[in-house]
Amino acid sequence: MLLGGARVHTLLGPVPADPDLTLLGPAERAAAARMAPGRRAEYAAGRTLLRRLAARVLHRPAAELTPAEDTDGGPPRFAQAPRLGTSVSHSGGLVAVAVCLDRGVGIDVEPVTAPHPATLRRWAELPAYRGLADLDGPERARRFTRTWTVQEACAKAIGAGLAARPWRIPVDPARRRGSWGEVRWTRLDAGRAAVRRGAPAAHVAPADRAELALAVATAPADGHRREYAW
Repeated sequence: MLLGGARVHTLLGPVPADPDLTLLGPAERAAAARMAPGRRAEYAAGRTLLRRLAARVLHRPAAELTPAEDTDGGPPRFAQAPRLGTSVSHSGGLVAVAVCLDRGVGIDVEPVTAPHPATLRRWAELPAYRGLADLDGPERARRFTRTWTVQEACAKAIGAGLAARPWRIPVDPARRRGSWGEVRWTRLDAGRAAVRRGAPAAHVAPADRAELALAVATAPADGHRREYAW
């Protein structure tokens, strides 16, 4: 997929109850062992799917890819490919990963969820959420989730995450593509995205999760050092 002049690669899959740790390195396995079972499953699924995607893009065996030692608390990087931007998201039993050469990249996947009433009140006057309270329940949940996934993907693309206060990023929920500063974003249909990328049938969200919002964004390689207006 081309986004902002860059080729972005994504994969979407389920979080298995019994995680496969075979592709994880010693430090990653040690970290996983300290986690609660649910968090361990998400962590292992994200790291494994990311390695498989990176291996496909880099044309090398997944088992040869080892994590970089210093990532400043950001997304996982590979020692063999320091120029490869990466992003991982997991929620609602699904994990989504994205990679992009020479660009910062962010991805977010969420089950459609209604905003908490307190959140709705706090964000009511923010441009991206204005009028949300006037919508009926199902439409309010869809718009909220679609907006939030784009905002979080954009924040991840510049390496900031929640520190960027993503809820303030201006997003038009009616659009499928847009921009924020030098960041370019798009919304994808999660189920169809898995099919288009050749994922096996088990990777497609089941019917009770069919409504998922998936967003991906790219930023310049030095985007995390740039200033953005909120």
